[in-house]
Amino acid sequence: MYDLDRQLSEFASFVDDAVAPIQVGEAMERPKRSYTRSRRVGISIVFATFVAMAIGLVVLIAPLGTEDGNVADRMPPATTEGLEVAPTPDANSLTWTRVDDADLGGDGVQMIHSLRSTSIGLIAVGEDDHRPAIWISAEGTDWSRIDVSPSESPYGDESVLWINDVADNGSRLVAVGIDQRGSSESWSVEGTGSVAFWYSDDGYTWTRAPHNGEAFEVEGGWSREMIRIVATPGGFVAVGDSIWISVDGITWTRRESPGDWQSDLAVTADGMILVGAGQSIAWTSADGVNWIESEIQPPVGPDGGGLTAITPFSGGFLASGGDDSALAWFSVDGQSWELRGGVDGFDNFAYNSQSDIAALTDHVLIVGMRYPMFGTGVATIWQSEDGGYTWNVFDDPEHIMGIAYSEVYHSSAFAVAAFEGRFLVAGYRADDASVWIGTLEDS
Repeated sequence: MYDLDRQLSEFASFVDDAVAPIQVGEAMERPKRSYTRSRRVGISIVFATFVAMAIGLVVLIAPLGTEDGNVADRMPPATTEGLEVAPTPDANSLTWTRVDDADLGGDGVQMIHSLRSTSIGLIAVGEDDHRPAIWISAEGTDWSRIDVSPSESPYGDESVLWINDVADNGSRLVAVGIDQRGSSESWSVEGTGSVAFWYSDDGYTWTRAPHNGEAFEVEGGWSREMIRIVATPGGFVAVGDSIWISVDGITWTRRESPGDWQSDLAVTADGMILVGAGQSIAWTSADGVNWIESEIQPPVGPDGGGLTAITPFSGGFLASGGDDSALAWFSVDGQSWELRGGVDGFDNFAYNSQSDIAALTDHVLIVGMRYPMFGTGVATIWQSEDGGYTWNVFDDPEHIMGIAYSEVYHSSAFAVAAFEGRFLVAGYRADDASVWIGTLEDS
């Protein structure tokens, strides 16, 4: 489960400043931030190139608005009983609502990076204005914000933190995230950073695991968005640019990873399946230490993108990823993968980003974001009703997911989970953490 938001918003701020008369937007994925990032060497060259592109492409961008030219900032529909309700398109059998809950908002920017069904209910993890954030809900419509006690950072007071994922082994919950050197006003993802772990035995009181020096250090770059964790029969396994293994969620051992980066993993009866990117993009392991490369049907790999997420499915597993049009692969055991289906065209967007996948009977959802060439993107749901063979994009005429090109209602979906016969999608919209609920028509 990953995204390019932090990277693209840094660059897009240059475009916003330089081509203000064109008004092509400011950030390509994440909401407008209240901080500035350190500029990288050579960015002026890239910037000059994109300014030229912006001038040339403005005639292409303009027609994508409405007749009155204000689609980007049109207000969303009024809420009804805590939910914004979108009509069900003829092409799918899910009705979508957006949860309206004060605990998901607040000052600054809040966003959910992962949402899991656990032994104590639904848990969402993410960030609240550069600090770790956790929310709990019994059924997905009412959320309570859980305080995460301040913890000592190896970088002292100059650090920003967020939580990427959470896992539950039935007796302990463990969350994983990133501790990044910097401040809310200025930081760069290319700077010094470390993986961070928190653990809880009740879901309400969280303690940060002791920092483990070099074993926790992570390389600069956007792979820091891709940290994931699962509970195994022997403890917990977290993956990112490396693999971390723990029996209790407190003491961690670092292992070498088989790929360039790892984005997700699943536990099987015989071990684990790992997906990611590089020369190889899928592996299996019996112990989480020794990994065997899997076979996978093109188009994926070094030139066709990687796999971003994996979920159990009838008779095996489904994984999402590939390039902009390839969406779903199927495997019985993780050792060999075949392409099931994807989408054609980009619906007037420049490209797609897929973050997570979940299944409920034959209904499969992949969530992420669609990006215009310039301006802000929008949270997107790709839906399949036949096990991943054919797909359609959720039609959102009421804009409950968000509004592309908008400086206010930009959005992204980072997580999806199947829970009690429904789908729950999580991410952000308009600087607030957001949860959307998809209900089957016959439920």
